[in-house]
Parts: sequence; structure tokens; C-alpha cells
Amino acid sequence: METDSKLLSLDKKARKKLEKVAEMTHPDAARARALLALDEGMTQAAAATHAGLTLPQLRYWLGRFRSKGLECFSSLNEAKSKQKKAKKADKSKADKKDEKKSKKSDKKKAKKAKKKAKRKSKK
Repeated sequence: METDSKLLSLDKKARKKLEKVAEMTHPDAARARALLALDEGMTQAAAATHAGLTLPQLRYWLGRFRSKGLECFSSLNEAKSKQKKAKKADKSKADKKDEKKSKKSDKKKAKKAKKKAKRKSKK
């Protein structure tokens, strides 16, 4: 019977995201490379060397990843927050346009009501 001697087993989704982070020029890139190396079966020492981290750094990030998952990578969180801000800004612009249209419509209605009131008062 063969046992899995890998120190870390990533699912496809996590692996894809870590590969994306590993390509960045962010401090998280080395951490992601280390985790990917562990998933490929490297020892902690080899993975640390491969990623340019010290062994204690690798162990620290491995522990964080095991407890928090992908949430431990600030670069992924920054990307999410940028997307949310962009969506909010788009929504805000749309809301402002709707508000302007509503104000114009209200002004037109008010003018019509004034004209109607003047006509009734003349009669």
C-alpha cells in the first residue's frame, strides 16, 4: 500500500490561484511558490530553498495556509477588494444618473402642474 508522502495536497481551484499569485511581483509570490513545491512533493527544506524563503518562514506560511486557506494571501484579497470597489463605483455612477433623471422628471412635472394651476385660476 502506497501512502501519500506530500506535505500538502491542493485542490485544482487552490492550485490555480496559487499559480497566479506565484507569477506576481508581490511578497506572496515566494510563499505561493513554496506551497506549490510542497504540493509537488518537495521536502520543506527543498521547497523553502526553491522559493527563496527560510525554513521557519516556510513553516509559518504553511501553518497559515492550513488554518486560513487562500485568505492568508493579501494579494488575492487586494484583487477582490479592487473588483468590489470597481463594481461599487459603476453602481454609484448609475445611481447618480438615475437620480439626475428623476430630478429632471420632477422639475418637468412641477412646471406642468404650475401651468395647469395658472390655467384653472384664469377661468
